[in-house]
Amino acid sequence: MRIALTTNKQQNITDYTTVLPQELNNIPDGSVEEILCLDTIDYIPNKSDIFTVLAKKLRYNGTIIIHGVELYLVCKGFSDGELTFDETNNFLSGKSLLTTIDCKLHINNNNLTIISQDLNGYSYAFKAVRYA
Repeated sequence: MRIALTTNKQQNITDYTTVLPQELNNIPDGSVEEILCLDTIDYIPNKSDIFTVLAKKLRYNGTIIIHGVELYLVCKGFSDGELTFDETNNFLSGKSLLTTIDCKLHINNNNLTIISQDLNGYSYAFKAVRYA
């Protein structure tokens, strides 16, 4: 099973089953081959809990891809004049952003191993594996 964690049930991603955060309890632990989180973590207030739940859902050798907006880069972009007030507000509005450092800590604290990471513009992406 491959799931895409989203805050919008109408969002369809090819080859993934769309799942809302509150539906994760319906998925058996250790049953998911891949979890895709495209900017979803930014909207979830309790980061520790969601990372723990996601790690439990992954089967051994399963992967998780986490993409989000990097808080430090947005703040730096605003401070340096690269982002306008409106652009900065769009990044921050209704979200609880992580830094790449915080994201790495949550990944590592849940016994997941980062196999790739990327910074692009104001966003980060991590791919991690749950090894046995």
